[in-house]
Amino acid sequence: MPTAARVAVLSALAALSLVAAWFLAPTALGGSTTYLSTYGTSMEPGFRTGDLAVLRPAGSYEVGDVVSYLSADLETTVMHRIVDRDGDRFVTQGDNNPWLDEDRPAAEDLHGALWFSIPQGGTAL
Repeated sequence: MPTAARVAVLSALAALSLVAAWFLAPTALGGSTTYLSTYGTSMEPGFRTGDLAVLRPAGSYEVGDVVSYLSADLETTVMHRIVDRDGDRFVTQGDNNPWLDEDRPAAEDLHGALWFSIPQGGTAL
């Protein structure tokens, strides 16, 4: 491969790697992506203990979105679905729960909306 072509390919790969690293960087490293290893049964059957959920901030959040937030009530991070609005706050509920969550997070309290998940991906971490 000629030198100019090799430099172009390596430059493109480096640029792609930097974009991917920026886009996938976790919040702990200054990025905006949240990675959660799920635990419990509240989101079954869509999520099981050990699944990896990847969340990113959204411009707006809607009923039906799966989001995460730090629950003051449970003192842990919760990933549940938005089922309603209460003024400028959201009403959330686990898909497998018959009750609504007591917390009413506002948009700024949300870590993000579900981007994608990997079954049992959290177990590997």
